[in-house]
Amino acid sequence: MRHYFIKISIIVSLLVLPTSLLRGQDMSFSQMYESSMYLSPSFTGFTTGSRLGLNYRNQWPGAGKAYQFYGVALDHYFEPFNSGVGFMFLRDDQGKGLLVNDELAFLYSYEFAVAEDLFLRPGIAFKYAQRRIDPSKVVLPEDIDPGGVITPGQGGGLDLETESTSRFDAAASLMFYGKSFWVGASFDHLVRSNVSFTDLRTSIGVKT
Repeated sequence: MRHYFIKISIIVSLLVLPTSLLRGQDMSFSQMYESSMYLSPSFTGFTTGSRLGLNYRNQWPGAGKAYQFYGVALDHYFEPFNSGVGFMFLRDDQGKGLLVNDELAFLYSYEFAVAEDLFLRPGIAFKYAQRRIDPSKVVLPEDIDPGGVITPGQGGGLDLETESTSRFDAAASLMFYGKSFWVGASFDHLVRSNVSFTDLRTSIGVKT
């Protein structure tokens, strides 16, 4: 039953939302449901009491830990207020420090009953993100000696300084669930901001 509602929500989202809005690339975990608050703020406080989550992904281990993703999440459900409150920290490290994205988020959800054993959970997240690039980590052809040993910068490297940008962002979500199913959607990158070292602007993203 749950998989049926998930498929329906995905189909509806793709039909209703313009495809031009579905742009951008976010951090990625192999088991996204193990990082539920990143998937949707509505999952904040979705369990009784407190919850601590740790996530780590090493993509393409043969590349020498060149693409790593980290996640730490903590949330608590305050039953007297029907509210879930949580914090989350994410790090996306590409190229062993070449391009690093850090994100700190505060999340809140509220739960109310719409019928017997049927509930709605709207959620919201406020985020502070920072992106940093270190050109000294770039490997150029002259950084590889005849024996195949790679030493970044030995050939002179790029004459560029380390740069960073920061921004505020937000996400919102809505989840409808019962005893045997849940279905919902979340809308990420609600704040249009500069996420590059040129003039690139973000667009709204959707997770279902």
